[in-house]
Amino acid sequence: VAGNLLNSVTKGDYTKTIRAEYDTLREGYLNRSRDKNFLTIEQARANISELKDVKEPSFKIQLDKWLAKEDLQLAPVFREKAKAFIAADYRYFMDDRFLDNELGDYSYLLRELWSAAALAEFTKFRKMLELQHEIISKEAA
Repeated sequence: VAGNLLNSVTKGDYTKTIRAEYDTLREGYLNRSRDKNFLTIEQARANISELKDVKEPSFKIQLDKWLAKEDLQLAPVFREKAKAFIAADYRYFMDDRFLDNELGDYSYLLRELWSAAALAEFTKFRKMLELQHEIISKEAA
């Protein structure tokens, strides 16, 4: 996530993709019925399958790369949780019970990385503005 946002080549397309996903989620939320239509255990497992087999491994690789970046200001607690997440083999289900704490960890790490990436981008932008201000001030003097 942060890698795609920090990369000037992939940033535009990635942002459009995320916005489209959010639009889809928002529409689904706004158009939801008041009746609770729960998924069957098979449907839930199928949904988790993509997370487990595709998204989680990719996220773990990216997470490991982000931990190595020095310009991302990550709290020690976050680093510990991230390393534990990378090492863990999450199941998401135990028998017929859904383990939402594992998705909670995943969600927490995503939110924190978005925040850290945004802060890193803001810091770079601020430094550019400060440098421009310094140059303009010298030229004006």
